[in-house]
Amino acid sequence: MADEKVHRGYGKLYAKFIHRFSRLSYYLFASGENFSDLVLNMIDFKKSERILDIGCGVGSLLFDIHKSLKFKNKDSKRLMIGMDRSKEMIKIALKRVRENEKEVLFLICDASDMPFKSNAFDICFNVLLLHHLPPQSKIRVMNETCRILSNKGACVIMDLDNPSSIIGWFIALSRWYVSTIRTNFQYGLKHFFTEAGMRVEAHIKKLGIFSYYRVRKINI
Repeated sequence: MADEKVHRGYGKLYAKFIHRFSRLSYYLFASGENFSDLVLNMIDFKKSERILDIGCGVGSLLFDIHKSLKFKNKDSKRLMIGMDRSKEMIKIALKRVRENEKEVLFLICDASDMPFKSNAFDICFNVLLLHHLPPQSKIRVMNETCRILSNKGACVIMDLDNPSSIIGWFIALSRWYVSTIRTNFQYGLKHFFTEAGMRVEAHIKKLGIFSYYRVRKINI
């Protein structure tokens, strides 16, 4: 995926922009509701999970998980990792860890070739990542996600989906010129994770275009 065109900035300015302003757009993605709550309510957290946020950006979702679960040092059975290709994003995430003393690990790696063993995680998040990638890269990322997810594990996927309302079509047409985003509208999110061997367990759609899926391995 490193040599393919990716619709996403990786520089310092883009990382700072995401850190400061991304939560403003979350109100749109959640149709006025709490974005993090919508994502986190898709999962029933327990005490021993190994949690991975794929394409974590500056780590906002993992910090929200940390706050929601009231994570403590003594809870050594829970592992929380965020990964992203952007060095600048990870720098900001690590700075936030140091400032807030959170028990979250961050690393730089490519989502299409993750450095983890098969079945390594109980919960994975893939939030607003796929629309940045070309179609084959979307499927490769989902193949890797399926590989590293435990047999009883679940993945939450949130992204732009095929439009199914007037508002959805208005939003889709405003971003139609971006090829990586357009393929989300044309194929639909379900195409990419079912191609990777995953099935839908729960689905919420906002404004007829922003989808929240909980998926599991199709053979379980």
